[in-house]
Amino acid sequence: MITFTQALENIKKTSQCLSQVKDTELHQALNRFAGSDIYAPISMPPLPNSAMDGYAINATDWSAEKSFEISVVCAAGEPPKQIINNQAARIFTGAIIPKGANAVIPQELAAEQNGKITFHQTVEKNQFIRFIGEDFKQGDKLLSQGERINYAEILLLANAGISTLPTYQPLRIALLATGDEIIPLGTLWEAGKIFDSNRPCLQSILSQWGAEISFTKVIKDSYEDTKSTLLEAAQLCDIIITTGGVSVGDKDYIKPVLQEIGELTTWRVNIKPGKPIALGKVNDTPFIGLPGNPVSALSTLLLLARPLIQKAQGANQQHIDISPWKIRANFTYKTVERQDFLRARLVLPSNQELSQASIEIFDKQHSHIVSSIRWADGLVSIPANTTIQPNDLVEYFSFQQLIR
Repeated sequence: MITFTQALENIKKTSQCLSQVKDTELHQALNRFAGSDIYAPISMPPLPNSAMDGYAINATDWSAEKSFEISVVCAAGEPPKQIINNQAARIFTGAIIPKGANAVIPQELAAEQNGKITFHQTVEKNQFIRFIGEDFKQGDKLLSQGERINYAEILLLANAGISTLPTYQPLRIALLATGDEIIPLGTLWEAGKIFDSNRPCLQSILSQWGAEISFTKVIKDSYEDTKSTLLEAAQLCDIIITTGGVSVGDKDYIKPVLQEIGELTTWRVNIKPGKPIALGKVNDTPFIGLPGNPVSALSTLLLLARPLIQKAQGANQQHIDISPWKIRANFTYKTVERQDFLRARLVLPSNQELSQASIEIFDKQHSHIVSSIRWADGLVSIPANTTIQPNDLVEYFSFQQLIR
């Protein structure tokens, strides 16, 4: 067996991008990775504009008893206008500041009578004005190649007037479960059977990562079905992911089939849960064999398969690498020969200060206890042969980090 660190470094070193770059409509770019650096074609705001409904004047003209004649009206979408000394412009939010003005007074602070305006509160130069490039300037980098595109990035690019951009195309993934004991969701339970719980969970995460599930089925417990299904998946997809069948039982066929029709680069990692994980290839198609237990399958997908999948679809290293938080434990725990990843929850004090936070762990850490995932909001890493006492610092990976 190899350590978790060794396995992770091998995966990062040997993984490569498999996705092609194509121009994509902005509204279809959610969860994809940028295919190139994206720069702002204009500044935003492109011209000074009003942050309020009110009146625009030259602040140097103001005095408490002075009145200003309203000479123009400025609305959003109109070209720039102009005022001269002792004049005011009626202005609305988003309208371009007229030439000759350098301040905006909110309408509730103004008194209007007979077409003239007075302002009794002090007027400061530049107040309530949005300036050129205050958000971003023309030529600024808005997005880096390999950066994930989320709703915030879509809003940013849309605000710059960008309608299409190059993105890495979704990966085609084969998601396969193994075992004669698996029955479909919605059917009546039978003694000795288990519901097909891994595929819906993993598929939802893979879809959030921007991948497409192009081929999915349950493989029967036979050498022939395992071999023919993996070969079919290699023809149809960019990456193959299986759950179960990677151990050494009489009905675990993944390893021997992989050794015949592909290669096995990693088998068994010194972690708990998730020791029976296999990485390799079917012909030239990358293969990820996850354990069958639900918690083990989910944990190894997030911890070990994630970097391979993300790199394959164009993610940059900054997105792939995750730094754990160092948080104080409020539990006692002892590991033996394996590195444990415990279902855990972050506990914040009333002041919400992360520096004063602590970590608690679920009381049942067996890999079949699925309710622990719903209770937890992350995983805590405990090195092999280590005893943790309350107030010791531990490494915590939030699910938000791992699934982003």
